Amino acid sequence: MYCIGTGNLYIAAKPDNFLYTTEKLDEARLYSTAQRASNALVTLPRRFYEVSSKWAVREVLNNPEPVKEPTAAHKQIPVEN
Repeated sequence: MYCIGTGNLYIAAKPDNFLYTTEKLDEARLYSTAQRASNALVTLPRRFYEVSSKWAVREVLNNPEPVKEPTAAHKQIPVEN
């Protein structure tokens, strides 16, 4: 996952898609690919560049979504020949 940030500030979005800055990474708007985050970065409103000129795409290392384990029906069972 990727977000747009400066290192201590991040871009977040309210449910009505109003963009604002936040210091909390868990509130940051997340993008599934770096390309999507880059597209959003180049379309940031001017008011964000009045806050900082160092906005960049940053990779979020700790994925907030838990990884689901495969169910027993989907696990592969080794077969002896």
